[in-house]
Formats: sequence, C-alpha cells, structure tokens
Amino acid sequence: MPRPVCVKCQIQMRVKQNGVGLLELATPNRPYKIWSSDLFKCPVCGFEVLTGYSDNAIHHSSEKFMKNIEYCKKNTRLVLDYEKAEDAVLKYEPDFSNLA
Repeated sequence: MPRPVCVKCQIQMRVKQNGVGLLELATPNRPYKIWSSDLFKCPVCGFEVLTGYSDNAIHHSSEKFMKNIEYCKKNTRLVLDYEKAEDAVLKYEPDFSNLA
C-alpha cells in the first residue's frame, strides 16, 4: 500500500511513530473509542497525519479502554478526534470520570 503523500510538497511522507492512539470523542469531552494508528510526517514541511488504523477500535465500555489510553499517554502519543472544528478550537479535555 502506498504511503501518504504531502500535497503541498509532493513527496511521500515518512513514518514518525507506530501505535499512536486516536481517541474518538462522542461529544467534545466524552471519550467513545480508541484506535491504534500510525503517525506520518512530511520530511520537507513537517505536516503530520494519522493513517493505518487498526481493524477494530476499543469501545469505552471495554475493560481495555482506560489501559490503552494510559499506555498511549505514557509510551506513544494520544491524539484527540473532535467531531466539529469549533470543538477542536476550544480544546475540550476528555472527562474520564463517567467511565469508572
């Protein structure tokens, strides 16, 4: 499978990190699912993108959910997926208290 290409620089992006967590939010501060993905970076301009998602996400009701979040925070990286652009601008923080 071809690697992502930076449209601006017209060059293949390079893998920067594997196993990055993508935390999908149901609402601006409510975690829903976590996906494993690969972080690619343009070697020219530095633009980054996530791709190469795992086949299955881990749902918030799973026992593995919080363990995966903590693993990503500690060992790789955790990226938040806001549904709406205005939510991303406001930078809501996920509330994990209702998952315990």
